[in-house]
Amino acid sequence: MLGVHSAVSRSGHSAGAPRSGHLAAASRRGHAAGVSRRDLLRGVLAVAGLAGVTTAAGCDLFGGSTDGEDVEVSAELTELLAATVALGDAYDGAIARAPSLADRLTPMRDAHRTHAEALAQALAQPAPTTATADGPTDPAAVLAALVEAETRGLEAARTACLTAPARLAGLIGSMAAARACHLEVLQ
Repeated sequence: MLGVHSAVSRSGHSAGAPRSGHLAAASRRGHAAGVSRRDLLRGVLAVAGLAGVTTAAGCDLFGGSTDGEDVEVSAELTELLAATVALGDAYDGAIARAPSLADRLTPMRDAHRTHAEALAQALAQPAPTTATADGPTDPAAVLAALVEAETRGLEAARTACLTAPARLAGLIGSMAAARACHLEVLQ
């Protein structure tokens, strides 16, 4: 017996037997290699979270129809939509005038476009069209003009969030948060 015990290491494997790290650890714990309890819990939580988001989107949280009722759109919300489209156009103009800033400005422009589309859908209105205004061509001046535009846009979003219907508060709040982030990136 003494020879048998000395040939088996503390981990329960014989000294000459090959080991595969993960498989050996899994077999010591008493279950097959694969999914741990922690990984399983993460997966279940991810599926539950996705189901919750899908349900919220299906409940028309961000706009669309309201069971046949007419949606009353305030002047502030119409102005916010126009200002959001104008901010996207301001970024288009800035990128055209200072192409060296395109990598930095394009994601912010795209965020304004996405917000304008979401707000237009929530208000059941088409997004207005605006024209790109002329402006400076010097990159520093372009950024300064965008800081001014974002500051005005942030204030408009904050004001609209306080007066908007509850169903739009999340969308408009995210618009205000994005504009605050844009100001940080631009400065």
